[in-house]
Amino acid sequence: MKKTVLFWLIFLLVIFSAACAPITRPEQDTVVDSLPLEAGQTLGQSFVARFDGLNSVGIYLAPLEPGNGEIQLTLRNKAQGQKLGRATISIATITAPGFYRFSLPTQANSNQKDYYLTLKIKGAGSVNVGTAPGNTYLNGALYHNGAPDDAHQMAFQLSYHPPRLAMGLLKEGLTWGWYLLVAAFLFVLPGWAILAGTGGRGDGVRGGESVEGETRGSDGDTPGNYTPDTHLVYLAMRNRWVKLGLAAGISVAIYPILFLWTDLIGLHLGALYAWIPPLAGAVLLLWKYVKAWHQGALKKLRLPGIQLADAALLFVLGLVILTRFWVIRSLPLPMWGDSYQHTMMAQLLVDNGGLFNSWKPYAELTTFTYHFGFHSLVAIFHWITQLSLPQSTLWVGQILNILAVIVIYPLAMLIFNN
Repeated sequence: MKKTVLFWLIFLLVIFSAACAPITRPEQDTVVDSLPLEAGQTLGQSFVARFDGLNSVGIYLAPLEPGNGEIQLTLRNKAQGQKLGRATISIATITAPGFYRFSLPTQANSNQKDYYLTLKIKGAGSVNVGTAPGNTYLNGALYHNGAPDDAHQMAFQLSYHPPRLAMGLLKEGLTWGWYLLVAAFLFVLPGWAILAGTGGRGDGVRGGESVEGETRGSDGDTPGNYTPDTHLVYLAMRNRWVKLGLAAGISVAIYPILFLWTDLIGLHLGALYAWIPPLAGAVLLLWKYVKAWHQGALKKLRLPGIQLADAALLFVLGLVILTRFWVIRSLPLPMWGDSYQHTMMAQLLVDNGGLFNSWKPYAELTTFTYHFGFHSLVAIFHWITQLSLPQSTLWVGQILNILAVIVIYPLAMLIFNN
C-alpha cells in the first residue's frame, strides 16, 4: 500500500513538474552568421507566435566584449506598439555561444498573434547575436536600428506556458469540431437523407435478418459476403461507412446543381442555398423515423457494433483530419496562385446571392463559363460559419480532401468485393 501511494505521489510530482516547465519551439534556430550588439544600437525581430501562453524568448548569443552591462529585451505587439513585457540578462552570463532565455509575462492569447522584440545593451560590454539568411524565416523580419534588414533573420526560440498552451489547443480543437459539425450538416446530411429515402438505411441489421425481402448474409456490415446476384450496390448502401461515403458524394453534388437550376429560372437564394438541402434532409429523416416509430420498427433496431475494422477506420480518419487541419492552422490565406481566383469567384457568388455574369468590380468581364462546384461549396460554408471568404476557401479545401478519402471507400469495397 505504501509503495502504491509513493508511486502515485512521484507520478503526480513528475506530471506537475512537467506542466511547470515551458515548452520550447525552435522558431528559427539556424545560425550561420552573427551581428554585433553594442551600446547605442538596437536589433529587432518580428515574429508570429504559434500557440497560446507565450512566456519567454530564447536568443542565440555569443560573447564579444565583456562588461558589467545588461542585455534588455522588450516585447511589443508591433514595432511601435504597446509594450507587453521586458526582461534583462547580464552580459557577464554570456560565457559561451548558445540560446539564452528572456522570461516575459505570459501572453494568454498569443496563438497566431504578431509580435516584435527589440534587443539593446545598457552599460558596458557587447555580444554577437546569431543570424541566418533572410529567407530562413517567413513570418517576420530582422530590424537593425529600426530599419529592415532583408539579408538576415535573428536566431530565436519561443517558449510557452504548458497549461495555457493546452487550453489554447483545446479551444482550437473545439473550433475544428464546429467546422466538422458544419461540414456534416452541409456535406453529409442531405445525401444521407436521400439514401435513407431510397432504401439505404444503414441500420446495422445483422446476420440472417431480412431487409425488405432481401436476405442478409452472416454480417450485415460486410457487403463482400454477398454474391453479385444479390444486388451488391444496394446492399453496400447498408454499410454505414459506405453510406457515409455515398452521402458525402451526393451532398457535395447537390449544391452546384441547385445554384444552376435556380439561376435558370432567375432565382438567387443567397444563404438559403446553404440551409435548404440539409434542413430538407433533416425533415425527411425525422419523418422516416417517426413513421418507423409508429410502425414499431424502431423497437427492432439495434445499434451497430464497433468492429476492429471500424476502430481502424476511425483512427485513420482521425489522422487525416488532424494532418489536414494542423497544416493550415497558421495560414491566414489559402496558398498558391489559384487560390486568388477561387476566393474571388466565391466572393462573387456571395455578393450576387448565386451565379453571376458580371465579374465587376474585379474584372471587366460579362460572361461566366468557369466550373463553379468548389466555389459554391465555399459560399455555403461561409453563409453558415460567417468565416471570411479567404478562410472559407482554405477550410473547405481541407474538408473536401478529407471527404475524398471517405468517398473512395465505397468504390474500393465494390471493386474488390471485400
